[in-house]
This record gives sequence, structure tokens and C-alpha cells, in this order.
Amino acid sequence: IYIGTTSGIDKTEDYGKTWTQTELYFGRINTIAIDKNNTDIIYAGAGNHWTTSGTTGIFKSSDGGGTWTKIYSEQIDGVYNIIIDHSNSSLIYASIGSYITENDNKGGFLKSTNNGDNWIRSNVSNSRSNESYGLVQSSGSNGELYCISQASGNHRDLWRSLNKGDSWESIHVYYFAGPVKAVAVDPQNTNTLYAYGSDFNDPGFYKSTNRGNDWTNVNSDVPLTYEDGILINPDNGRITVSTAQGIHQSISEGRFWNLCQVNTYITDIAIHPNNDDTLFAAIAGDD
Repeated sequence: IYIGTTSGIDKTEDYGKTWTQTELYFGRINTIAIDKNNTDIIYAGAGNHWTTSGTTGIFKSSDGGGTWTKIYSEQIDGVYNIIIDHSNSSLIYASIGSYITENDNKGGFLKSTNNGDNWIRSNVSNSRSNESYGLVQSSGSNGELYCISQASGNHRDLWRSLNKGDSWESIHVYYFAGPVKAVAVDPQNTNTLYAYGSDFNDPGFYKSTNRGNDWTNVNSDVPLTYEDGILINPDNGRITVSTAQGIHQSISEGRFWNLCQVNTYITDIAIHPNNDDTLFAAIAGDD
């Protein structure tokens, strides 16, 4: 297991009992992606608005985290999500933040067609895109990409790409409750999406059954959160959400929720690749 921290990446080979620091021992790590065809190949995205350019970018290891090479170093504010295409591991996608200059119109999205050797940088939204995050890919044959794009004024919309990120279309719905915080695709039915909208007055959990064209609010009584992640169990469809108030789960497509035993600030969650019932959670701070 690899875990990103505010000081690089740590690694465990005994299911989290003991940890060692990898050679990537600097920078705030936001995202990690492992090549399923060669698990020694790992990509990591680093940085945020307060980090220096030397600790911001995309890093790659080809020896299981033993050594790392910086493969994207253009000036950006941070790399928030990295995805390896599920049908072609030479295709790499990344969502980024770009608060560089008022004239910088190249924020939001990165794509590599050659294992990270070269990158194409573009916008997700049609206008200037300051920041993109929540990047996910459908496991269906077309491999649609979904992304949340944030522009000025904390305005956050959902976007969809049907051509591997070459172009994007808005699937924003005006009745989303506040900014869109997270999105996930159901691995059992890739036409089904879930998304979470949240502000201090009107949170909501939403479902789409036609790849984001239309949405239904399935539950407005959901935890108000600051860090959000949605996982869907590929075996039984169980939804798990990480929040600032702990881990919540639903077996009713988001209509009803149960608070799990872990009742603290959760920054990220993951499903074991070989056992869908095993979850891992990262806890903020020293709790």
C-alpha cells in the first residue's frame, strides 16, 4: 500500500502495520495511480496553492517506489487526480489547478499518450478553468471521463468527455445543492453516476441513470463535509463516502446512510483490489 502525505509517499508491505518512507520524501501528495499491468509503475501528483514549484508536478516510479522521476514540471498549482486509462495503460490523465496569471487559459486537464513522457495541457470548461478535480473514468467500453471544474466565485460544474479528454461537455444541473464536491461511476452499471453537492445550507446526494444527462436528488439529509470521496463496491453496489465526520455507507443507492465505526476526519478511502469487503481509510491529523 502507498499513501500520500504532506511530506511525500510512505509504503507498507504488511497491510499498514509498519511504514517506510520512499525516495519521494517531499511535497504534498494528493493522488497516486498504480499501473494494473505492471504494479512497479506508479504515478504521483503533488502540490497545492501554497507549495513551491520544486515540490509540485507529476512524479513516476518504475521500481515500486524505490526511485522517482519528475515527469511534469510546468508551472501549476497542484495535481489533484491521476488516472491510468483502464483499457490502455499508456494513456494517463490528470486534473490540475492553475492559478498562475490572469491570461493563463491552459488550466484544468493534462493528458499523456506515451506513459507520461509528454503531456498535452488543456481546459475542461469552455471558459478559463482555474482548477479541476474529482476526475474519474467509467469502466465501460467507451471509458468516459468525468471531472469537476471550478471557476471564479467557487462555481463548480460537472463535465464529461466521450473522447478520452480531447473535448468536454457540461453536465451541470442547476439544482445541485451548492458546489459539486465528488462524483463516481457505478462499476456494475456504467450509465449510473452519483454526485454530491454541498454548501452550508443545502447539501444533497444525487443520482443519474443516463451518464449525467439528468439527475435526481435521492437524499438531502447527508453529512456536510469538506473533504469528499465516493467509492462504489463493484460486487454489491454499496456506496462509501469519506467525510469530515467519518465514513458513511449506503446500501440503498444513497437514500439512507449509516455512520461506520470510524468517526473522525477522513481524507481518503480505498477498496482492496482483490477483496471488495476490505476498505482502507486515511485519517487527518494525529487522531
